[in-house]
Amino acid sequence: MGSLGFIRSLRARWVIAATVLALAVLAAAAYVATAPRTYEAKTRVFISAPSSSQVTDVYQGGMYTTQQMQSYVRLIAGRELAQRTVNALGLDMTPDEVASEVTATLVPETVLIDVTVADHDAARSAHIANGLTAQLGSLLVDVRNASDGHPPATAVVVDRPATIPSSPASPQPLRTLAMAALLGLILGVWAAVGYDRWSHVVRHPGDAGKAADTAELGEVPAGGGAPDFGSSACEEAEAYRRIASKLLAGESGNDEVPTILSVTGVAGAPPTAAITLSLARALAEAGRSVVIVDADLRSRAVSSFVGAEDAEGLTQVLDASAGQKMVDFESVIRSSDEAGVRVLPAGQVSRQPSAVLAAPELDRLLNDLRSRTDYVLVDTAPVDDSAETSRMCGHTQATLLVARVGRSKTPALRRTATTLRDSGVHILGVLPVAAR
Repeated sequence: MGSLGFIRSLRARWVIAATVLALAVLAAAAYVATAPRTYEAKTRVFISAPSSSQVTDVYQGGMYTTQQMQSYVRLIAGRELAQRTVNALGLDMTPDEVASEVTATLVPETVLIDVTVADHDAARSAHIANGLTAQLGSLLVDVRNASDGHPPATAVVVDRPATIPSSPASPQPLRTLAMAALLGLILGVWAAVGYDRWSHVVRHPGDAGKAADTAELGEVPAGGGAPDFGSSACEEAEAYRRIASKLLAGESGNDEVPTILSVTGVAGAPPTAAITLSLARALAEAGRSVVIVDADLRSRAVSSFVGAEDAEGLTQVLDASAGQKMVDFESVIRSSDEAGVRVLPAGQVSRQPSAVLAAPELDRLLNDLRSRTDYVLVDTAPVDDSAETSRMCGHTQATLLVARVGRSKTPALRRTATTLRDSGVHILGVLPVAAR
């Protein structure tokens, strides 16, 4: 994946990245708010050996000190010193609890030992640290006496006594939140790009045409509303003008140009009603007359746009069942706000949509409409949502297939295109809707 593909994937899936980042920060904030505070009191002790003027003594003392320092570190963090500290200070803690709070580390190349006590009480951590160093000298005396009966060759000096810490060592709010934000950002970007790469979604507009094995007529804006065709600066309207110009470009050739077009969507695509209306306005702006047929008898979205969702329309024109009076289409066609665009509403549905759209009069109706106008656009239900959509598209000369970048999946788009072609439908092109 190149840098451009990476940016496109991130733009299409920014919600995933933002969600992961927010969850990471919220989890860190919850940890900071609920985790027990731990305070660290630090002290430093100096272990000195008696001086000697003899080279041999100096060497032996240095070797002795080097060998013993690690033993002192273990003694400081051990249970025996903890027991003496508990007894001396009268702590309401067991020796094991005190020992678990003590950490001793040797300062490299020195005879200094840093002692750290981590406790949930700030004052007690300093109290224990100073108590440990106070008891260390007597512990060393007892250890040496027990070994050979002579006083120790070393002395313990407190180089830096412990003070009460003013702030907890953990958790550290700023550091914790910053690390969580960084980790959340990395994981969020990885999740967004990974999902976009491996979820088989249409990542880029060009992917839709490849999956459907047809031409891409142009990217449709993601807005979903009615573009302002009165403004030359409206990018949404300009996008539909480019699509209309591709449809009109074939009029100058020798081949027959399809002028009865159905518009349908694949899984994940937005409703096609607004797209059909905007495309009709773009064609009308180019000087062509257009009739939109609302063949989505379930949602009747196009009819709603012109305020005719409850009016007579396509259903009544095609309904030849017993006891139903035939209705002439000219009496139910509605004018729209755009000059040159008229709408044949869905009508009042009294039967199953599949039965209505199977009427033998449908082909005659579409041809009659085409004889009186330049273009007939038929808005249909999504292919996967309606069994009659493939049949409806078969009555038109060509179909425009709508898919959503970032939501529609390439296998579904490929499957829908195959289903339509198996039904004898000619797919003129695909209209990828931009990701939000």
